[in-house]
Amino acid sequence: MRTLLDRRAFLGLLPALYGCRRHDPIVSNGPTGGPIVASADASAVASAAASDDPLEVEVPSATPPATPLPPKTPIEHVVVIIKENRTYDALFGDFPEGVPWRKRPAEDPRCKQAFEDDEGVAHGREVALDKKRQLRCFQKPDKVAVYHDIAKHFTLCARFFSEVRGPSYPNHLMLVAAQAPKNDDPNDPPKKWTCPKHCYDIPTFVEQFAAAGLSWKAYDQTAFVSPFSMIQKLKDSPNVVFWREFEDDARAGRLPALSYVFSEQSESEHPPADLCAGQNWTLRQLRALAEGPKWDSTAAFVLWDDWGGFYDHVKPPVVEKDKRGKPLRYGYRVPCLVVSPYAKKSYISMERHSFLSVLRFAEDVFKLPSLNERVAEASRMGDCFDFTQEVKPAVLPGALACKKGRGLPAK
Repeated sequence: MRTLLDRRAFLGLLPALYGCRRHDPIVSNGPTGGPIVASADASAVASAAASDDPLEVEVPSATPPATPLPPKTPIEHVVVIIKENRTYDALFGDFPEGVPWRKRPAEDPRCKQAFEDDEGVAHGREVALDKKRQLRCFQKPDKVAVYHDIAKHFTLCARFFSEVRGPSYPNHLMLVAAQAPKNDDPNDPPKKWTCPKHCYDIPTFVEQFAAAGLSWKAYDQTAFVSPFSMIQKLKDSPNVVFWREFEDDARAGRLPALSYVFSEQSESEHPPADLCAGQNWTLRQLRALAEGPKWDSTAAFVLWDDWGGFYDHVKPPVVEKDKRGKPLRYGYRVPCLVVSPYAKKSYISMERHSFLSVLRFAEDVFKLPSLNERVAEASRMGDCFDFTQEVKPAVLPGALACKKGRGLPAK
């Protein structure tokens, strides 16, 4: 049964929802006016946490088996688009499971500096372990209009967690290899996170795909964070290509089975990169997919690599600790948009997912064994899809009008 609520009624019910043990599925008017459907996950309803933060809630670490995928799906291409440094509350606070504007704490006075100077927003491992150091910075809905509109027409994951409670370096390695030999950023700038200084010989998802005769590409040649350049066996692979090639490949129907897509820093949304330019860049990639011949066999995931030092009111579950006994996994909650002709429309996923859930989805689609125990224990993103629904052309928003010289306009 679904309960119909207008937007005001939904916002008024948020405190009750967080304090209860069960709730029915929610249908609410989303920020863009369309219906937002929230799944019912009674076993993982957020509850108030003992904290100095009156808004903080937590979901249980132990959850029942997540929704499985059907034995056969029409998906032949999995695309992982990696953005940078935002929490769910920072971008989607007005959506279900967020902190709406009328309940948000006052913004930190350092927010302006944070968005203009990377030094103004610390988000390393030690900072991540101290929630009091989170910057309470939020984006107004009109500044995130592209992502809000995409969520209206596809699926938004509201309980999606970064893998490591820390910054980019370990989280990127988790995305590539489901392990992170180092749990913090090196002191070098990101463009120097490469072999031979930062170099690992560890199994990766793409090698798993190649061994099974499946194609892959990493659109990863950038001057910014480039995790494939940290993998000894992959740093010179011909499958690691310039990021701009993705649009051409998507439009020409040359998509591999598994794609990782990265951007330059200027479109990554990593402060001080412009959020407007970042949204237009993401829109270009999605539009290339939607207008290409492989749209009807594609599942794309747009996710943010780490919390970036910003506030989120949901306390991450602890499923793994480091050698000091400190929380390692999960990191803070980040958004994940699921874009596919089979993604449920206007759907808010309430199942607990993480980066490795996306790769577990890819393994299941292509009948591959789990790369390691972490992946075997991950959810499958199954609740985000309805493979029986009719394939239709994608509904994507128009590009934002960014300040002159900021980013690439969407075609």
